Amino acid sequence: MPPVVAAGAGPQLLSVSSDGASVYLATYVDNSVSQYDVGTGGALAAKSPATVAAGQGPTHVAVAPDGTVYATERALPRVLRVDASTRAVTTAVGS
Repeated sequence: MPPVVAAGAGPQLLSVSSDGASVYLATYVDNSVSQYDVGTGGALAAKSPATVAAGQGPTHVAVAPDGTVYATERALPRVLRVDASTRAVTTAVGS
């Protein structure tokens, strides 16, 4: 059986960084983005911090080539920019 990692409540969509070193997962019920490092053989390990609060019901997540993480919200028509290291979340598009 493959290894299992905690994914939070209501996992929706995941995205992998362009270098393949990180995975980000939108978790709708938890209102967060979970973040993982990709290790040897594709094993996932939670980053620190393991989750970043990301608005109201994030449903999609994407990673830009420069490593910037973006998430969309179900509850509001906006795109959030998520700084995975500082946990800062700002509005990239919308209001």
